[in-house]
Amino acid sequence: MMIEEAVRFLSGIPPFQFLEPRLIREVAESLTLAFFPAGTEMTLQDNPTGGSLRIIKKGVVKITFRANSGGDETIVDYREAGETFGLVSLMAGQQWTTIVASQDTICYLLPRERLNELLGTHPSVMEY
Repeated sequence: MMIEEAVRFLSGIPPFQFLEPRLIREVAESLTLAFFPAGTEMTLQDNPTGGSLRIIKKGVVKITFRANSGGDETIVDYREAGETFGLVSLMAGQQWTTIVASQDTICYLLPRERLNELLGTHPSVMEY
């Protein structure tokens, strides 16, 4: 049941919606689910990455950046259901922003290895 739910969800959001159904199912089978209560710091700037692309199933996250240790925090973006975060940090190997759950948030976690396979073999994912 959870796999079917993930397949339906991924089928409606970019870049996964551009993949063939068989591949969407394979991606769904590699996902794990994580819950973050409102106020949880999901990632911290300048720390190692978590190792997964996060796809928001439900909730909202706030992405902030601090130019230096004593600087003011700048809001970069808010992300909500159907959006992803963490790609740039995964590619760089270091977390460039702090991400906090603004609401109770549920994310699908796509492991870096699986993401790299998709980026290397499916132009629609790389273009997105």
